[in-house]
Amino acid sequence: MIVEVKEKPYKTVLFWMNKEEAQDKKLMESLSSQFAEWTAKKYRCVVFKSGQGKHMEDSLYSLMKRHYEIIATENSEKTS
Repeated sequence: MIVEVKEKPYKTVLFWMNKEEAQDKKLMESLSSQFAEWTAKKYRCVVFKSGQGKHMEDSLYSLMKRHYEIIATENSEKTS
């Protein structure tokens, strides 16, 4: 598992997991305390799990598209 802390554009903590790590229930349960700590520091925790698909480019495109849709919705709600 790789843990990456980002300050910009948003305060986020990214947890990158391979298939085996993502299926490990004990590991996932152990992360809940880390999520609470980071959330208390005003960071958003994001878990990326390796998928089952064969086309990584399509999966990444869909993920990025969804991410930008969420940001656009949040920004439009702030300006309303």
